[in-house]
Amino acid sequence: MANFPMLSSEPASQRTLSLPARRVAFAALVIGTTGVLVAQFVAILAVGGFGVVEALMVGAFIVKAAWVVIFFWHAMLGFVLLQRAQHPIDALVQEGTLSCNRVAIAMTACNEDSAAIVARLKVMKASLDATGFGEHFDYFLLSDSSLPEVIEAEERAAAAWSREAPAGRIVYRRRAATVGFKGGNVREFCGRWGKSYELMVLLDADSLLTADAMLRLVRIMQVNPRLGILQSLIVGIRSRSLFARVFEFGHRHSMRSAMPGAVWWQSERGQYRGHNAAIRVAPFAEACHLAETIEKRGVKTRGRSHDQLEAALLHAAGFGVRELSHEGGSYEELPPTLLDFTTRYNQWMQGNFENLRFLCLPGLTAMDRYHLAAVAHRFLGWPAMVLFVALVAFKVATWPSDAPTPAAGSVLALYLTYFGLYFAPRALGMVSAALSDPAAYGGAGRLLLGGLMDIVLTLLFVPIAMVTATLFIARLPFSSAPNWEAPRREGYQLHWSDAARHLWPQTVIGCALLAFLAATAPHAIPWFLPFVTGLVVAVPFTVITSSPGLGEWAARHRLCVFPEEVEMPSELRLFAGALGR
Repeated sequence: MANFPMLSSEPASQRTLSLPARRVAFAALVIGTTGVLVAQFVAILAVGGFGVVEALMVGAFIVKAAWVVIFFWHAMLGFVLLQRAQHPIDALVQEGTLSCNRVAIAMTACNEDSAAIVARLKVMKASLDATGFGEHFDYFLLSDSSLPEVIEAEERAAAAWSREAPAGRIVYRRRAATVGFKGGNVREFCGRWGKSYELMVLLDADSLLTADAMLRLVRIMQVNPRLGILQSLIVGIRSRSLFARVFEFGHRHSMRSAMPGAVWWQSERGQYRGHNAAIRVAPFAEACHLAETIEKRGVKTRGRSHDQLEAALLHAAGFGVRELSHEGGSYEELPPTLLDFTTRYNQWMQGNFENLRFLCLPGLTAMDRYHLAAVAHRFLGWPAMVLFVALVAFKVATWPSDAPTPAAGSVLALYLTYFGLYFAPRALGMVSAALSDPAAYGGAGRLLLGGLMDIVLTLLFVPIAMVTATLFIARLPFSSAPNWEAPRREGYQLHWSDAARHLWPQTVIGCALLAFLAATAPHAIPWFLPFVTGLVVAVPFTVITSSPGLGEWAARHRLCVFPEEVEMPSELRLFAGALGR
């Protein structure tokens, strides 16, 4: 395994603590904090005795609490770094010529809106051309589309665009056999065109990067030859629905504080998210080839979350996988409704659970195994919390009348501590924004109001998503692999019948839990309200928050303001104009 040099742009003050020391310190913080929470919980349970049910409760609590603690310490460390104006990758190379001859901009698509995907590529090309470096970039639309009408529209749009540029600069390719899904699509590109390019910028069908963002990625890659992947921090755009708008507001602020902290201790082996990233083609192509060989030897070969395995193999070969820790012109679109969000989430969850079979793969580093496990752990936290709530309800209902009860103060302290840790990353991100550039988010008052809206939406939304994920996992052993379709990206008003058809189990579970508590332990109902309320109102909540009208109303009244609304990048303005919006 090769030694990784620090990026030349990493502040010297952050090199005073060695990377192994940072990782030990972070592990100590996480283990210590989680241990305190678990000890508090065990002390509460021990009042009534300890058996199998209690052991299961503790296990479920550990799974969820550990992830909450990890994210909390990411955010706390990141907040400190931000206040010291020290991103783990800062003072980035911004000027000078490009030393690499050709860079491929490669976008993968499958049954998407052809007008939108070509418009994104055209905007990015025009933006790069305007910098004077456009001749270094070629463009590839890598299609896996199967619907005849979509294929025809893609071919027509790509042909019209290619006539505007010199031959070979714009390439449209559709695979007849979509082997390996997106991972297979990227592998085919690497095998067919990869030798012509040192670097590529890989995009999803909903990706849009500014010229500054792409040049930053390429310049950092070219001065760090042992860097295999440079992942940008991606933020959501085009939040027409109320759900997407408020969700992205909270998510953006939590990532604002958490990402610098994660990069601080992960360093050369960060997370690769599969798109909006610059990639060194030759070693990545080899990693793709190895990943394909490994998957073919496995029992399951769906290849849904190929990016995790590719990043692990690339890093094991001696190349860094780094993340930029702050926002910088890298965008994707958001699921417009709660149903669209849970569909995408379940797809990711299934793929990352399947990736656990690679944990024992020879040659991987400890950090590679950590990322494979950590991503699955993140998804496992939701069904773990559902199990935890169910067990707590059973425990409360069956608590012996003659047994001592836990002190209300101890229970309340643990309860509030958990919620404090859970919402801290959002709060720290908003405080950081208020201290650095509040005008970009509508001012301090709008930040606070947006934060309150985010708390309400999160308390209602997360229990629905948790139960949805749990039901999905429960059905997996009894169903074939889902036929995932291209996600809906445009905002739309969800029909009541569609919401009821998908969410009636969540509503029934919420009402049943509430009725069970009312019959057995009515005094405990207030403790369960943050979980059960969202389930009971799942259908109306999902319908109402899907409304593009409410989202536009929030935008007009400057609720949950984004920097792109205060000062819109030219690429977003051109893209909106290209689609007539």
